[in-house]
Amino acid sequence: MTENISVFFASDDNYAPYLTSAIYSILDNTKEKIDFYILDGGIKNETKQKIEDSLKDFGNYSLHYVDMTKFSLERFPDCRFSASSYSRYFIPEIAPDLKKALYLDADIIVSGDIAELYHQDLEDYPLGAVTEDFMKAHHDIFCSKIWPDFQGGDNYFNSGVLLMNIPEMKKYTQELVEKTIALGPKLICPDQDILNIVFDKNFKKLDYRYNYFPDIFELYLAAKGYKAADSIRRTALVTHYIGLKPWKNMTAASDLYWKYAQRTVFGEELKKKYAQRRIGKGKICILGIPLIKIEFFANKQVYRFCRIPVLTKKFRMRENTSSCG
Repeated sequence: MTENISVFFASDDNYAPYLTSAIYSILDNTKEKIDFYILDGGIKNETKQKIEDSLKDFGNYSLHYVDMTKFSLERFPDCRFSASSYSRYFIPEIAPDLKKALYLDADIIVSGDIAELYHQDLEDYPLGAVTEDFMKAHHDIFCSKIWPDFQGGDNYFNSGVLLMNIPEMKKYTQELVEKTIALGPKLICPDQDILNIVFDKNFKKLDYRYNYFPDIFELYLAAKGYKAADSIRRTALVTHYIGLKPWKNMTAASDLYWKYAQRTVFGEELKKKYAQRRIGKGKICILGIPLIKIEFFANKQVYRFCRIPVLTKKFRMRENTSSCG
């Protein structure tokens, strides 16, 4: 009897709508049975019901919430991210009988069969991940300010997509905890920095298409003439919005995100917030006098004369992706 695909996410109540879009995209593209484990950082019961209502048309999954309060995440250093980011350390303790598990950040969309990633051969490595070797400035800061003994060179990996060998990962939980507490004040990307320190050169490199960063990838790779950039963009399995968030701004892969988000119970709420978000302002001067002010929103422009709106130009949100598989 084969083991179901096991996928872990970490989320609080605020991130639940984006988590739901991610899960929906996985189920819409995968036929195998999937066990989802939500490392729960405080998701309300009514929000959980909305998540389940969003997924009611699928029958190939189970959904489990794991109360993370017993893991004392408050002992870890404060950071610009939610404390939920440290939850991934404890997956081997939460599900010790699994052979393999996939951890995904909630700000992702999957546009193909997740089984392709899940069934990658990890050989004897404790985990598989995608490197950020094109972001050299990040590596330099990490090596100079956080961990000078880092031996991986440009093999610094992103922790938003981790394929875990559970029997091997069990050996490292305590080390992850201790190093996080010891290095807390220095960390820039807390859990990610620690995972790179602990698994320095001891991880399986996965293809870029399993953790594709649409905005940052384009900036660092396409701008430098990286020959495979277009191929990776077109064949990306997991799109990870580590730069601009598509529910806040227009990004290089916004269409792909909204393709799935609008199908969830949270869809209308997300679109309303997106439409109301002001992302800039300007003015039109006549003879040097600013007579007309312009407000730029995510999906419209509003022109005001003496604070009175005189013209609104709306942009239609496209329904489907045109750039990813």
